[in-house]
Amino acid sequence: MSPPGSKSITNRALLLAALANGTSRLSGALKSKDTELMAMALRQMGVYVEEPDATSFVVTSTSKLLAPDEPLFLGNSGTATRFLTAAVATVDGTVVVDGDNEMRVRPIGPLVAALVSLGIDASSPTNCPPVTIRGGGSFGRGHVKLMAVCRANIYLPC
Repeated sequence: MSPPGSKSITNRALLLAALANGTSRLSGALKSKDTELMAMALRQMGVYVEEPDATSFVVTSTSKLLAPDEPLFLGNSGTATRFLTAAVATVDGTVVVDGDNEMRVRPIGPLVAALVSLGIDASSPTNCPPVTIRGGGSFGRGHVKLMAVCRANIYLPC
C-alpha cells in the first residue's frame, strides 16, 4: 500500500521538472485544483505538461521559463503562488503572479522583500498577491534571511 499523493509535494515536483532540461515523469501525484493551476501556469510559460493518467504527469522543458502573455492565476494555492513568485525571477520579461480574492489577502511581503534584496525587480503594493516580477533571465545573487511566522492558517487582511 502506498500513501496518497500530496498536492504540495506534487506542486514542488512539477516546478522542479519544469526547471530541468528534458523530460521528467512524475508518478503517484495528486491531481487537485492546486496542481491543475500549477500545471496551467507552467504551460503558460512554455513548459509542456501532459497528464497520461489519474496520478501521473510528464513534463518536458528546456529549463527556461518564458514570460507568459497573461498573469498567472493560481487560485488559492499558497504553495504554487509562493514557489512560482520566486521561480519567475528567472524569466526574461514581466510576470504577474495572482490568485483569487482569498489569495489576495494572504501575505507575501517577506518573499517579495527577499527577492528585492537579491536585486530582483519585484513589487506587491499590498504585500499580498498580485506580485509583479520584472526578470532579466537569471536569478539574483546574495544572501537572504527569511523568518517563518506561523499563524495557524489565520490570514490578516493586507
